Amino acid sequence: ASVQQGAAQAYMVMNARIVFRLESRCWCAMCAGDFHMTTTTAFDLTGRVALVTGGNRGIGRAIALGFGQAGAAVAIFGRNQDKNGEVLAELKAGGGRAMALAVDVSDRAALEPAFRRVEAELGPVDILVNNAGIAHLSGGILQETAEFCHNFIDTQLNAVFLLSNLAAASMFGR
Repeated sequence: ASVQQGAAQAYMVMNARIVFRLESRCWCAMCAGDFHMTTTTAFDLTGRVALVTGGNRGIGRAIALGFGQAGAAVAIFGRNQDKNGEVLAELKAGGGRAMALAVDVSDRAALEPAFRRVEAELGPVDILVNNAGIAHLSGGILQETAEFCHNFIDTQLNAVFLLSNLAAASMFGR
């Protein structure tokens, strides 16, 4: 099979993974023109520390693993310790530094200590991905409770603000 080297550099997201530089386009019958993605120094995160909330499944997991593949030390926050352990094992199998903390981002009091622990163990946070979120299909506003509303706001809004504030304060001096 022949591979034609692309002249232009492009960036794209493939399979909910992190962004990699487009290297080539294959014209063989087997690939049917699919793009092959490879990590490059254009997206080298060696020496960086990434924190991904909701990093133990779905898009958060894919982001965490992508950052790990790009060389970053990765911390994930997730409520389910078993799922955290699975992703942590995947991250460490790739040879990177990683940690997983059982953190419910709706618990305001838990955020700063968890953030400080990440910085103590992996170094200053360079990348924050506020990915954690909740969805609740109840059938409409008449089916919702005040408790759900408060939890939703704490998860979707307050945690994003509080963690972004901690990360910005950490980044500002560097």
